[in-house]
Parts: sequence; structure tokens; C-alpha cells
Amino acid sequence: MAEKTFITCAVTGNITRPDQTPHLPITTEQIANECLAAAGEGAAAVHIHVRDPKTGRPSMDVNLYRDVMERIRKRDSQLIINLTTGPGGRFVPSEDDPKQYAPGTTLLPPLERLKHVVELRPDVCSLDLNTMNSGADVVINTPANVRKMAKAMNDAGVLPELEVFDSGDMNLARDLVADGTIKGRGLFTVVMGVKYGFASLPETVFYAKSLLPPGAIWSAFGIGRAEFPMLASLAARRQRARGPRGQHLPVEGRSREEQRGAGGEGAAHARRFGRVGRERRRSPGDAGARETLMPRALNIAAKAPSAAEIQVSLVEFGSNAPSPGDVTIEVRAAGINPSDAKAMLGIMPSAVFPRTPGRDFAGVVIEGPKALVGVEVWGSGGDVGISRNGSHAERLVLPAAAIRAKPRKLSMLEAGTVGVPFVTAYEGFRRAGFPSKGDAVAIFGASGKVGQAAIQIATQHGAKVFAVDRRADAPRGFASGPVVYIDSGAEKPSEVIREETEQKGARFVFNTVGSPYFAEANASLAKRGTQAFIATVDRAVPFDIFTFYRGMHTYVGIDTLALTAVDCAAIFEAMAPGFEDGSLRPFPVSAASTFRLEQAAEAYRKVLSGSPERLAFVPNPS
Repeated sequence: MAEKTFITCAVTGNITRPDQTPHLPITTEQIANECLAAAGEGAAAVHIHVRDPKTGRPSMDVNLYRDVMERIRKRDSQLIINLTTGPGGRFVPSEDDPKQYAPGTTLLPPLERLKHVVELRPDVCSLDLNTMNSGADVVINTPANVRKMAKAMNDAGVLPELEVFDSGDMNLARDLVADGTIKGRGLFTVVMGVKYGFASLPETVFYAKSLLPPGAIWSAFGIGRAEFPMLASLAARRQRARGPRGQHLPVEGRSREEQRGAGGEGAAHARRFGRVGRERRRSPGDAGARETLMPRALNIAAKAPSAAEIQVSLVEFGSNAPSPGDVTIEVRAAGINPSDAKAMLGIMPSAVFPRTPGRDFAGVVIEGPKALVGVEVWGSGGDVGISRNGSHAERLVLPAAAIRAKPRKLSMLEAGTVGVPFVTAYEGFRRAGFPSKGDAVAIFGASGKVGQAAIQIATQHGAKVFAVDRRADAPRGFASGPVVYIDSGAEKPSEVIREETEQKGARFVFNTVGSPYFAEANASLAKRGTQAFIATVDRAVPFDIFTFYRGMHTYVGIDTLALTAVDCAAIFEAMAPGFEDGSLRPFPVSAASTFRLEQAAEAYRKVLSGSPERLAFVPNPS
């Protein structure tokens, strides 16, 4: 059963002043009327701060709260009332002695901040978890005080709304839920845009949600000028969004009523309240409408200390709405590479946290320039899944320049697993120079996926290929021309290669393993030959400088993490004709090597174990 959507409205906000806007409700009658007006527009709940009628400043007067509640209850007995407990937590240090308070300090004992809640017993009340800088002041909510307040709320039968302003607040919240201070799953609101707290970005919601306790009910909003962009972005992504009318000033001089008529009203705190609240009102045209499921993505919140400690969660897709020139791709298949899992361990220096992993993809454009919508595409990138959210998700946002039309001959699964191995092999030959017909090319570590891709590209160009591996029964992939396979455990590759080339050696050596084959690869090089490296076991190796310069050799280092998705798109475009005419072929992927997103832990363990199979996520298998 789809969750119902609920709307809540904050009609005054926290510290908005009368001199900032003439539309701020101040008296109890004005505040109550605004709450009832919001209810008439579909709000299920109201979040209430009261004001001193004489000054318009925030107040904690119990009688003011009582009057507002009574006015509301006389006309609407169903509207959920949520009272703030935020005032009373601000400290302004004296310039002369920071241990002393200065004017503006509002610090109160924790239970003093709850007098109106305990006496009036609203349905919900806020419980701020933040201790943080706020302008030149400090907001203080110590864990001990928070626990005292939570207990008083529980005793009064009032549901706490946990307001979190930064990631540390999330850690405190998890402790409160774990030790039973907070009953049930917890009701959370993520507050963004306070200068020294969470930034107002859709990625923040994605990160914050990953830190929530399992099953938590949550919403999010941005303050000030971030209010409407966040509301629109989150609503477009079907995230939970809060739009507290009154906590922002009119946009471009428009009144609150004009904003409301323009569809920009602040009475939109879309929150999935569970059993708390009432269903939002729908227009007749909405009757029978069904909510669709939110797209999902894998999320890595932080670097893992070891492979055994990798923690991956499945969360709601939280990327930015596409910017002009961006596209949103519905991911149909995404290759799983060793580098995807290694980046979770912090091995890749450019990796950021939190993020969605995954470099390779194939899918369909569902948002973006009109000419691209509906196009089946493929791609990869050293930034994708490393320094930006990646493809191990149901959706992926990339620049339009980062995609190319998928070869018609390839299935989505085949196209989604070409990726890193072929890009690495192609880049190696591009840097070193593609072989001509009859050129000798030696691939060391030929049974790996990069090695197999290099064999395909070399034979496509008519090269005479030597494939070196440590055992005779190593996996062998497709080749469009003859390949001499060499078991390095039984014979010296350099001797075989020189014998087969009239002692000339290989013009190009692709060393996919590094140090274990370094000496033999050098011994296999022809004069003016090139050796390319993509990995190594040991960083330092014995190096014969005399042989190097007398042989006029060249070394090429390949780091595909330095290639952006836009860079890689040109490589995919260049390889596409080969996949169409059959001179290049995708890796076979068995059913046992495909995984749903829910099977992420198993998939990453398998790729890190050195599986010889090509692995892939299929987010929504048919």
C-alpha cells in the first residue's frame, strides 16, 4: 500500500521579524487564522511559534499558545498541532568574558522550555538536537538536556519531532532511538541552509537520509532563499519536502497570497507522517491517483576500514535535478568493477563520500534535451561513481556530452558491462599508437577483463597477438584473429615472443599486472617498443636504465580515473562500429553474475574476491 502524503505548515517561522515583512502574523488571532487557512488549503498539520503581540518577537508565553490552540480547536478539531520548543536554547557570549552571557541570550532549563507542551499537550512538539554556531551566537542542546526534554514529552503523551541540522545531530538521534529515549521509529525533520549546518542541496538529503535509523519517518526543507528551489527539487524527485510558509520572505516583492496563487506557497511541508495526520486533500482530477515508487540508489556513507566492513545502503535516489544540458538516465544495467569496490576502501584518492558507486552503465534517457529523450545509451567515466554519484542505481544524472547511443546489436546487459575494461584497453592503444596489420602485440595478464579487451582491439587491427598468463587453463575471450597463448608458468614469454618474431620482439606490450611481469615484458619489447601499465603489485622494481635507453623504449601509464564521462564518450563512439560489425564483442554475463540492488553486499564481495566473471547490477529485472 502506498504511503499517504501529508502537508504541514509553519505560519510564522522561528525568528522572522515584523520589519522584514508586513505579512508576518503576530497576534494569536492572526496566527490561528493563518493555521486554519493552511488547513483549508490541504495542510494536515501546523507548526506553531507565537509572538509577543507588542514587539512581534518570539515568545514562550503559555497563555499565547493556549489562545492559539483554543481558536484552532473551535473551528477544526482534526488539524494536527505541533508546538515549537526551540526558543530557550540560544547563548550569546560576552565580549569581555565569554563565560558570561550577553543580551540576546535566551538559555532556559530544559523543562522550562516545555511548560506550554506539558500543560497544553499538543499532538506533536519539536525537539531540537543541534548544538552549533548560529550567526555570532551559539545554540546549545546538550545530550543530557535533550534526554530530559524527550522524557517529559513522552510522559505528556506528545510525539517529539526531531529537528536535525547536521550529521552530528543524526548520531545523537540514533543513540536516542537505540537506548529507548525516543519511542518507535522516530519522526525527523532535516533542516538545511542554516549557515554552519547542512547545506541546502539535494545531495544533503541523500546523505542525511542514509544516516537515519532504520524505518525512520522524515522530511526535509531549506530555509530562506533555498526554500523554493529545495521544495521544487525534492518534489520533482518525490522526496519528502517541507515548505514552512512564513519562514521565508516574499519572493521578488510578491505578497504571500500572490506566491500562493502562483503555486509557490509556503504551506507545503510534505511529510509522510505514518499514522499521524490526515491524508492531503486532492482535487477531483486527482481522484484515484496512485503514488509511484521513488527511484532507488546504493549509497556508501563513509570509507570502509576493510573489505569485510563495507557498508552499503539502499536509499531513495537523491541526485540534483538535471541542469540545462544534463540528462537523467533510467539505468537498465551497470557493470561491477573491482575499482567500484576498492573506491569504498578509500584506495582511490579522488573518491568522495557519501556517494553512489558504479562507473559503467546502459539505459534510456528519460529527462533532458528533447532529441535525446527515449534514446538507448551507454557509457562510463572515471568521475562517475567516484567523485560524483554513479550508476549502481535506478537513475543516473550526467551531462548530455557524456553519453552515446548504444550499438543496436548489443543488449542492455551487454552494453552496460563493456565499460571500464574496454575503455582501459582502448586508452592504452590510443596513447601508445594502435597497431598496424602484422605488428606484434603482447598482452601480459591476458585472462583478465582488460587483457581480454586488449586482445580484441589488437586482433581487430590485424596485429599478431601473444597472450601471456600464469596457467594454461586461464580464461580465454573472443578474438577476431589468431592469438598465441603462452603459459608463463611453463615457458619464458620473452623467449617465445622473440622466437615467433625473428628475434625482433613485440612493438607493443600491454602489462595489465605490473611488477610480476615487468622484467619479462621488458625483455619482450622490440626496439622502439612501448610498454603500457594499468596496475601493479609492488611499486618499486629493478630498472635497467641502460637497456631502456639503448632499446629506445617508451613507458605509458594508464589511469582511467582521470578520464571523465565526457572523455569516455568519445571512446565509446570510436568503439561502437566494432561492436556493430562483430569485430568487437561484449563479455558474456551469466544469470548467476547479475544482481539486484538489494544484493549489493554479495555483489561487492564477489568482485573483491577476484571473480573471473563479468558482474552486473540489473536494477529492475523484467
